[in-house]
Formats: sequence, structure tokens, C-alpha cells
Amino acid sequence: MAAVSSQTFSQEMRQQANAALMKLDKGLRSKEVGEQSESIIRFGRLFDRFPFAIVINAAFLKLSDVFLEGNNFLRLCVLRVVQDSQAHLEKILNVDEFMKRIFSVIHSNDPIARSLTLRMFGSLAPIVAERKNVHHSVRTGLESHDKLEQEAAIFAAVKLSNISGLFAAGICNKVAEMIQGLVTPVPVKLKLLRIFEHMHHDIETSSKVRILCSELLSFYPAESFVIITLQTLTKLAQVTVLETQPQIELLLNYLENDPRLTIKTEALHNLDSLAVKSAHIFDEHHIERLWTFTKQCEEDNVKISALVLLNTLAYSFAIVDMQHQDLLPGCFALCYDLNPSVGALACGVAAAIVANLDQSDCDSDCMEEMCLAIEACLMACAHFSNASEMDSKIKLVLSSLVRIARKDPSTVSHFSEIIVSMLSADNVPLSVLLCKCLITLTSCNAFDVKAIVSREGLLRLLERSTSSELLRSVSSLLFHLNQGLYTSESRQKFRQSISSQLESKLAQADGWTAYTVAQKAAQEGYHSIAAPIFADLATKVASEQFVYWLQALSQLSLAESAFAQCTDVPKLRQILPDVVLNYRLAATKLKNASSSVRHMKFQCAYCNLRARLLNAHLQFHTSCVSFFTSPPPALAQGSASASPNFVSQMTANAVEFNQIALEYGQLYESLFDANQDTLTNVLTLQHSCVVMAKIIETLVPKETSVLSPSPFGFLGAAFDFSQDGSSTAVAASSLLLKSCKQIAKKTQADLPRLHALGLSAKLVEFLCEASRHFLLTPLCFPPYFFQSRQVTSITLALTPTPNSETNIADVPSNVDMFTLGVEGVIQHKGTEGYYRQPASVHLSVKATCHDRRSPPADPFTGKVVAEWGPESLQRLVRPKNNYFTALFLLRLPYSGRYDVSVEANLVDETGRQWTTGPRISLDVLKDPPLSVRSSTRRQEKTNF
Repeated sequence: MAAVSSQTFSQEMRQQANAALMKLDKGLRSKEVGEQSESIIRFGRLFDRFPFAIVINAAFLKLSDVFLEGNNFLRLCVLRVVQDSQAHLEKILNVDEFMKRIFSVIHSNDPIARSLTLRMFGSLAPIVAERKNVHHSVRTGLESHDKLEQEAAIFAAVKLSNISGLFAAGICNKVAEMIQGLVTPVPVKLKLLRIFEHMHHDIETSSKVRILCSELLSFYPAESFVIITLQTLTKLAQVTVLETQPQIELLLNYLENDPRLTIKTEALHNLDSLAVKSAHIFDEHHIERLWTFTKQCEEDNVKISALVLLNTLAYSFAIVDMQHQDLLPGCFALCYDLNPSVGALACGVAAAIVANLDQSDCDSDCMEEMCLAIEACLMACAHFSNASEMDSKIKLVLSSLVRIARKDPSTVSHFSEIIVSMLSADNVPLSVLLCKCLITLTSCNAFDVKAIVSREGLLRLLERSTSSELLRSVSSLLFHLNQGLYTSESRQKFRQSISSQLESKLAQADGWTAYTVAQKAAQEGYHSIAAPIFADLATKVASEQFVYWLQALSQLSLAESAFAQCTDVPKLRQILPDVVLNYRLAATKLKNASSSVRHMKFQCAYCNLRARLLNAHLQFHTSCVSFFTSPPPALAQGSASASPNFVSQMTANAVEFNQIALEYGQLYESLFDANQDTLTNVLTLQHSCVVMAKIIETLVPKETSVLSPSPFGFLGAAFDFSQDGSSTAVAASSLLLKSCKQIAKKTQADLPRLHALGLSAKLVEFLCEASRHFLLTPLCFPPYFFQSRQVTSITLALTPTPNSETNIADVPSNVDMFTLGVEGVIQHKGTEGYYRQPASVHLSVKATCHDRRSPPADPFTGKVVAEWGPESLQRLVRPKNNYFTALFLLRLPYSGRYDVSVEANLVDETGRQWTTGPRISLDVLKDPPLSVRSSTRRQEKTNF
């Protein structure tokens, strides 16, 4: 059930790596330069395919030979490969041998070869930054009269000074002399200034650099020199916290006093970069000076840069210092500026200030002024929305609108009216953004949004829309606004009102649009709409995996849509077997849809658990039916002893619900790549199983406590949790969670009456109604079921490697301590950002002896060997450039065969451990000493 894909660096992969390396080596030995360069370039693909130290080390040694013996073109190719493979430099094991071959080229008489070598030093800075011979070569290169060699030395100096504090301190005076000297050309001085960006390793060096750069600003007032110097000081101040305050003062002085617009703009950009990392250092005086400049500025481009800086400060810790009495009214006035970009940015600043005001300071007049400003900015941006550069401004205004709506939910109705009036099929980009904004506003005040946004108006917009993107957005809005329809009659009415227009529109749209609409319907619980769309799409795709995938989705939607037609418990009992069968068929199709590209592990696990849950409800209803048939209802009154079979069946049902909940929890812990909505969905399903189990445990009377306690201590009592409803992991808007709360409240309210009745028909009917309420709640498929926006894979390799013939690692008989090396690579990819990052890896190693051959006493000392249990070791390692390695020392006292298993689990940046795997094993064989084997054989012959 692991959501993170995994693989091991097996013997087969080692053979493939050796074959690929030999093929590239053959190309390197070719006499054709084209074949040689092609082989060099392909080394990058080899690193990505086999990212382990044993392969990387051998490949880099071959590249170093080419760099030593080849021409300058081949050296340039090697340099490009090294620059593109920065993440693999730490895996070079023979650094001395590698550098020995690279460093030999620095003594060449060819300045181009020397410049390539210097650039190679800079590219290899992570592993050679502390080597004195490299430092000396770079210092010598800075004094070269050859332009290429000097530029290469500057490049190497920048890279080395960023890592090595020793090199930075040693090169500081040399660079200062060259910059202050009259012989050094101005373009070279500008390049040398970039070295000062990394003089942050000690306070003395950074202070010296700051004093020198401040003097240079007065000596060289040229525009290019000032810009580079300010950028250098800003980047230095970002790392050294003590220099941030003086740098802010310096930039504000240039902003106020320098008349050149480019300098003002550059000062604002530098202030913005400082505000991103050190916004807390900006005090009220700095913000007041910045606002005074913004008011007096007449150039729109400079004013926009100033407002961007104010926005950065407004959405940070500096907001507490922005309660200036003139700032908020001034931002309100700028919202009506003729330039819509100025108005949008001012609106963002004003919204941040208003949202941070106390309730006593934020009166009705202030909120009304804010609403009018947002409306004016939205109208102005919508008028110019055809320009692509205005999209970000519209998003800024809409985000300000949502921020104010969360501050005061009573404004949702006003904002909804504005947005509805602006919806139009003619302006597709704007309408798409407005639909998304309406969906977001439902989290603030869903009642007002549903009251303002009419279904008829959206259907008319849907009918007029000609864009696929608008069709998807309006359909999503319709599904989301009507998600809370519980009764089958209301959902059936909504389906009838939308299905005809949706079918006609989807018939004209492309397949991807139809798929996204069906996907959104399945995520919102409208499976009766999604099922025919998936079934139709399954006949239009060519790939076999896609056919199975769409057929599985159609089968799942068909199974869930069957619950919408249930009105009572008898009808529910009739359809449950068919629903479970559809889920089993869908699980089979999901397995067929799996491939090496998409493994479908989560989809199969989610489908199987849902099938088990439905089957548990089916068994539960079967047990309830047996109560009315055997024994007769007249004999079923009173104590539990009147119907022992029924009590035992209910006990088994409760245990099954608890077991399913436990497996939902295990699935939750494996979803490292899932978003928060998916995690909430799985956790809510787990909670529903716990609630159902606790209802059975609480209501079914029993003479002894035959039920095991619920294993979910973090939920506590299900009824108390449902009443409280305070949980950060479970979304309060979930339909299934609302059902859990309703059932729990009803159970607690009727608990005295049901206990007084004992084991009766009324109690069994109550249990059946609780199960029916759970099943009739529409299941909303999580987003991770359809797409994954981040993929994390782990590849492990163990040393020593097993024998290629026996696949067993041999250990000498006289060695009791076994050294196990574990190395791994994390491949972490995302399309639109990451939900969580792997901060560390938890490794656990366990050794178990399966075939013990040693005698009970040591043959040399005669001492009895102590009993030895399974050896278990754990370690937390932090990956560097997505690569980690660790060594374990295992005690193997007996001769025999051992099974050594290694499991790697990811730990995110919050410290949470995810059971992602992988889990691999290694067979280790330790033979007994020769004397012991001979003695054992003689003993066997004597016994015979």
C-alpha cells in the first residue's frame, strides 16, 4: 500500500550499469571526435539512471582521463557534464585520484586548457573547496593577462568562496587590491565584485567587505557600478544578519536621494529581496519612509515596485508596524488609480492591513471602504483583462477579496453579487478565475454563496460557453455548490436539471474536457453523472491501460450511484451484493491498468478497502436479518443470552470494522505524496469505521467484555470526538464526517432508551438505520485517486553484494561482526510545488538466523554460546543532494544462514515518519570453522 514507489539496486541493475559503462567507454576510445563527444554527453543520462556511488565513481574517473588526454573540445564536453551533475559529486570515492588527473592540465601552456581547468575547479567546488593547490591556482589565474583565463579564475573564485571560509578570507585582500587598482579594467572590476557576495563566513571579513564596497560607491558613482555594488551588499546582508539594518538604511537613502530611476528601481528590488528573508528587521520608521516615497512618486513603474515591496511586508511579520494612520487611507485612495496595476497592489496592501486590525479598530465604515476598493479594483482589472500581464493583478485582487471575506463572513453576499454580475461567456479567463473564487468563498460562508448564485444562471452560462476551460470551471462550481444535497430526491432533481445540458456540451467537447468534468463529478459525489461519461470515454481511447482505467472508474461510479436509488433498508440489502461485486471487478481492472509508469498502488488499496467496508456492512445487515429469523422476535427480548449467536456475530462485525479502520490508518501513513484533501478523506473513512464499531460495542448488550478495545487512542471516544468536532486533520465540511456527527449525537441521545429496551427489534432497527445513513452518504473520491502532483521514489543498494550465482553474501567463519552498507537515492519530482519534502530517512535493519549450524558450545573455549535473538538496529540519516548512506554493524554469533532485512521510511520536514518503504533483504551465509565441520562429520559417522 505504499504510495512511494521503490526499487533496489539489484544484481540485474548492476549488470545493466556495467554494460552501459562499457558501451560509453568504447565510445571514448574511438578515434572519431564526434563519437567521443557523444559518449561524454551520455554520461549524464547514466548518472540519472544509476545514481549510485560505485557507478558514479567509475564514470568520473573515465571522464578525468578524457580531460587529461583529450583536446579542448572534449574538455569542454566533460566540463558541461560535471556542471550538469552537481548532485552526484559527493559520490566520487577516489577524489584524490580524480583531482590528480584534472590538476595536471593546469600546467599546460595552452591558456584555453588552463581556463577550462579553472572552470572545472569552480564546478567541483563542493569536493575540492579546501585544497590549497586549487586555491593557489585560482589566485594565479586572477593575475593572468589572458582574458579567458582571468574570467575562468573569477568564476572559480566565486564558487570556492561560497563554500570555503579559508579561501574567502585569503582572497579578500587580493580582490580588494585589484578593484582599487588603476590597472584593472572596469568590466573586470564589476565581475570581481561578485566574489564579495560570499564573504559571509566570519564577521571580520564581511565587515571589511562592507566598508570597502561603501567606499567604492562614493569613488565610482556610475550607474552600472552602483547597481552591482548594491546587489553585492544586499546578498551579503541576506546571510549576515548584523548587516541587514545598515543595508536597509543605505538602500532607502539611495531611494530618496538618487535621481536616477534605474537606481531607485534597483534599490526597491534589493529591499524586496531583503523583506522576503528579513521582514522582521523593517521597523515603523523604515515603512514610514517607504510610504512617503510612494505617495510622492510620479513614475508608475517605480510606484509599482514600491507597492510590490509594501505587499511583501504586508504579508509578513512587518504587518504589526504598518498600522500607520496615513497608510490605510492612502492605500484606499490608490485603489482608484488610473493604472490598474497600481490599484491592485494598493488593494493587496489595504486588505492585509484590514485583515490584521483588531475587531474594535475595524468598524463598519472601514469594512465598507475596503469592499468598495476591492470592487473598483476588480472592475478596473476586468476591463483590461485581455492583457496577459493583468492576470496576476486579478488574482491579487481576488485573494484580497477572500482575505476580507474570512475576516468578516457577512461580506460574502456582497462579494458574491459582484462576482456573479461579472460572469460572462465572452471573457473566459476572467470567468474561470471568478468561478474558482466562488468555490473558495463557500469555505467562508457557504449559505450566502448558495443564496446568491442561482443554479439557473450557471446553467445559462454553461449553455452559452464555447470554451472547454469555462465548461470545466462552471461544472466544478455547480457540483461544489450542490454538494450538500443529502436526500436522494434533491440529488436526483439536480442530476436531471444538469444532465441534459451537460451531455450536449460534452458531446461537442474534446475527450480531456469530458474526463475532467467526470472526474470532478466523482470527487463531489455525483457518480450517476460520472458513470456514463467514463463508460463512453472507455470506447474512445487506444491504450489498453487507459481502457482498463476508464472501465474501472465507470464500474466504481456505477457502484456508488446505486446507493442514490435506495430509500429504505430492505432496498439497501438487495443492492449491497451487486455493489460489492462491482468493486471487486473494478479492483481487477485497476490491476490491469497498472504499468511501470503508473503503479496504481493507492487506487487498488483504496478500492479494496472500500470493498471490504461495504462487505462488512453487508455481513452486518445479514446478522441483523438473522435476529428476526432465528430465534423469533418474541424470544429475542431481554438479555444477550437469549440470542448468543447474534451477539457473537455482532462481536465479529465490530472486530471487522476495527480491523478495516486499522488498515485505513496504515494506508494514511503511507501517503507521503498525497495532498491534504486526500489525507482528510482517508482519515474520515477511518473515523466512520471506528464510529460504527463503537456503536455496536455500546448498544449490543453482553455478559462479558468479549470485544477488544478500539486501537485508535488518538480519536478517543468516538461520540466525544464527534460532538467536539475540533480536529485539524479532519475537514469539517466533509459529508461523511457530518454523517458521523449526526449518528453519534443521535446514538448518545437515544442511549438510555435503547439500553432500557435491551436486545430488541427496536435496537436492531436503530443499528440498521445507522449503517444505512453511512452508506447513503455519497463517497467523494480523493484528488490523489486521479492524479499525483508529486512523485517520490527511493532506490536502495546494499553492500556487500551477493554472489551472482547463489545470490547469497558469504561471511568468513572467524568474523562475528558483519558490516552492512546501505546507500540510497531519493528521486523527488513535482509539477506544481510540493506537499511535503523528505527531510531525512529512517533506516531499520533486522537480522534473523533461520538455519543455525553451530554447536551449543564453543569448540575452542568450551563456553556455552549465549542465546541470540534477532538483531535490530535503527538510524536516522539526512540525505544530501537526495543521496544518503549509512553503515550498520551486526553481530552474527552462529554459523548458518541469516536473513538481513532493511527498511527505509521517509521523514518529512515536520518530523512525521511515513511508512513508505522500500523493504529489501539480503541472504548472508556464515560457514562454521573447518575444524568444527570435521568434528561434526566424525560425530555423525560415530552416531551412525
